[in-house]
Amino acid sequence: RRRPRAMEAPGDLAPDFALEGEPDRDDAIGEHIEVTAEGFIADSLATIKRVPGVVGSVVVDRAGAVVRSTLGADDAAERGALYASLARQARELMVHGLGDEPQMISVRTKKEEVVVACSEAYALVVVQQPAA
Repeated sequence: RRRPRAMEAPGDLAPDFALEGEPDRDDAIGEHIEVTAEGFIADSLATIKRVPGVVGSVVVDRAGAVVRSTLGADDAAERGALYASLARQARELMVHGLGDEPQMISVRTKKEEVVVACSEAYALVVVQQPAA
């Protein structure tokens, strides 16, 4: 049986119910789980890869060097450098022209669609088959 549990704060993603016999948040088990950046990136790329139509993804730094990829080494290096350059150029244009920074860039060709999620230090490039 389920019993209601009050949310602790706005934006709290905890469920609004608890199973009977489940400890409240204050009575946590005391188990420590360590999450590393490398593990988080690997899990995120694996999750993205499972999305229907996704061919692969590449994480690159600002210089275009591959940090992590689900594509082959040559393909990842080529795409990483190309789309990191695109992200840099888009950022320069937008910062100087509009005073804003791009967060996401989408490029669609006849063969594929590429989505580039930009951040200050890294870019995530996701290659997918265009929807029919």
